[in-house]
Amino acid sequence: MGDIIQLLPDNVANQIAAGEVVQRPSSVVKELMENAIDAGASNVQLIVKDAGKTLIQVIDDGKGMSKNDLRMAFERHATSKIRSAQDLFALSTMGFRGEALASIAAVAQVHCASRTADSDVAHFLRIDGGKLVESGQEAKPVGTSMEVKNLFFNIPARRQFLKSDQVEINHITDEFERVALAHPELGFRFFHNQHELFYLQAGNLRQRIVGVMGKKMDKHLVPVEEKTEHVAIRGFIAKPEAARKKRGEQFFFVNNRFIKHHVLHHAVVKAFEDVLPNGYHPAYFLFIEVDPASIDVNIHPTKTEISFADDKMIYAMLSSAIKHSLGKHNVAPSLDFEIGNTFSFPSMPKDRPVQIPKIQVDTHYNPFSQTTPERRPATQGWEKLMIDDLQPSKATPTNNAFSNAEKESDYNPFYQQQKNYKARLFAGSYILYEDGEIIYLIHPKRAHERVIYDELMRSIDKHTVASQQLLFPVDLELSPTDAESLKEFLPAMTSLGFDAEIQNNQHIVFFGIPTSITESSLPGIVEDILSDIKEIGSMDETQFNRRLILNLSRSAAVKRPEHLQDEAIQNLLTNLFQSNEPMISPRGKSIVFSLTLQELHNFFNS
Repeated sequence: MGDIIQLLPDNVANQIAAGEVVQRPSSVVKELMENAIDAGASNVQLIVKDAGKTLIQVIDDGKGMSKNDLRMAFERHATSKIRSAQDLFALSTMGFRGEALASIAAVAQVHCASRTADSDVAHFLRIDGGKLVESGQEAKPVGTSMEVKNLFFNIPARRQFLKSDQVEINHITDEFERVALAHPELGFRFFHNQHELFYLQAGNLRQRIVGVMGKKMDKHLVPVEEKTEHVAIRGFIAKPEAARKKRGEQFFFVNNRFIKHHVLHHAVVKAFEDVLPNGYHPAYFLFIEVDPASIDVNIHPTKTEISFADDKMIYAMLSSAIKHSLGKHNVAPSLDFEIGNTFSFPSMPKDRPVQIPKIQVDTHYNPFSQTTPERRPATQGWEKLMIDDLQPSKATPTNNAFSNAEKESDYNPFYQQQKNYKARLFAGSYILYEDGEIIYLIHPKRAHERVIYDELMRSIDKHTVASQQLLFPVDLELSPTDAESLKEFLPAMTSLGFDAEIQNNQHIVFFGIPTSITESSLPGIVEDILSDIKEIGSMDETQFNRRLILNLSRSAAVKRPEHLQDEAIQNLLTNLFQSNEPMISPRGKSIVFSLTLQELHNFFNS
């Protein structure tokens, strides 16, 4: 048999290597920004078009490259950062393998121009799919400009696996934030489709965190600092009230390199366990400085995973440092007496029309009438609103599955002609409902979610979502990333009764909200929306509407069923039993548990 093993051509080998190094546009952003930092840049610009599919450009004012270095930079395993294997354990730079640029050039069209301080002109290269197409000189300032166009243009199979623009730009933003947080001493700018998302000036770490995460984070930051002979820990943790149900604001940096480490994350969560509700994740921005010889960063192509020589020591130090900070700084809510007695309300846009409040007057009302209207028993707070909200609709929708009584009596286990249900609260948590020889236990919150969800869905279909204008607009601070994410879905929010707009790319201001929710629920609803956008990524208007309605129904549903009175229980059951799906909540949870008399007999006679 003849020889069948052969050496692969360089361009094929580079494309294979690119599969590990360049997984998506954000991988290119990470490598190019880290190269800019390693080049000693003071300012770095990131310019992106079409979520990196059309263009990724990084411009820095670093030391630049000579003509020969520029050519060598695109060769495989060519680097200026290490000389021997021993240097891997004394790394002071972000990159070290020398394979990123060669891998990027193998799957994209690259134009790189670089100028050193002792040169009058910049040298440039143009590479298409790993092949040098053109080289020469051009006028450029000192530093390097790297343009990566049409990523995966020569590998259509890889390009078609890229996600939507929203998903890809979220990944790019994540990489940008990680690099920017790791280097607050540098200036960064980020443009997407000619729109500036971030303009971060050089400053200290606290200023950088606020610049990236938004001004709302500033009041929650608690400093952390601990130093021993072997490890130094510094940075900030956020107070418990800034915790979120989903992860997203957890950052570890080891020797200024962003990493993911589940053991260290557990150390932080463990330190917060006595002050944080279950299911919430603390926010933190923590920097760990150790001897480079005591860690190994060469275990994954993305270099976000590292191995410590002594995990247990780092774990103990980190947990101790956080507990010390939580104890040293009062994390309980407190009044700030240094703030003046002033109120800050968001200003109305100049081009926004002013609407005259509508006042409804009952022209037939006579205060001297002998007739005394029937008065409803006094209720407190939310329950009064809930009783009004749970009043059964007089007009039954034409598409309601219960419009045909004879048909639905076979379909719905709850169907009956009577309106007065034999129901009461059981253990302050459930509704106990008796129907003949069947006993039902009903989860009030899930039942209320189902009622609100169905009502909103019907309103969407009929374009009749009720909205209420707010006396004072509600202003919520956002990070630039979150503000940009919400912009795309503002029209869909409008169709659900919201009247809101993004201001200054760091605020969302609500002028009106759906009648089914309250102002106090807005922060939680916005947080849920942003979590869904980050988790799901690409959503059309129909998908977004459904997710938003899910969040609205959960936020508006009764929170304390032990305060439900008979009238509210009756109204809740009436509305629930008119639903097409009374057994299952909108989130797929069971609403009803049933037990028949025969099942009881079987249990006791077994």
